[in-house]
Amino acid sequence: MGGVSQTSLTSPLVGREDELARLTGVLERARAGEARAVLVAGDAGVGKTRTLDEVAGRAAAAGTTVLTGHCVDLGDVGLPYLPFTEILGLLAADERFAAVLAGHPVADRLLGGGPDDGTDAAPSRLRLFEGVAALLTDLADVAPLLLVLEDLHWADQSSRDLLRFLLGRGVLQRPAGGAPGH
Repeated sequence: MGGVSQTSLTSPLVGREDELARLTGVLERARAGEARAVLVAGDAGVGKTRTLDEVAGRAAAAGTTVLTGHCVDLGDVGLPYLPFTEILGLLAADERFAAVLAGHPVADRLLGGGPDDGTDAAPSRLRLFEGVAALLTDLADVAPLLLVLEDLHWADQSSRDLLRFLLGRGVLQRPAGGAPGH
């Protein structure tokens, strides 16, 4: 499975049966076309990443492409769209998605290879957000995707705004083969 890395986990996951059952149910509904966004929250050290690793392993075993983007605490500076550029980098390494990425200039723009059109920032940002929404929709038509955004509390403002846009437009909650659902 090109572009996807898996963590080898040797210890069993204990005490997260309810969470795993709920997340596995969401994955099953997503594979049937009912994609949804899920927020996994909790105090540091309670096992969020370990639980997500288990769910990601199950998703990958069922044929889902698992893509993880990380947010990093860089103080006030932040790197715009860091988790999304990381995800696009993984997709760019997977030949199954080459044609879709080639058809969306926003991918090059976020990966630093595409020109900024030099227009007013607000319309340009809207075009960027709409471009990412269209790209994710087309990518999900190629193969089921599980996007994991780690440490979202450290996300820069641009990444938070993009995620809010995607959730607000229902892009991460659309039924299979169609427009966003409610």
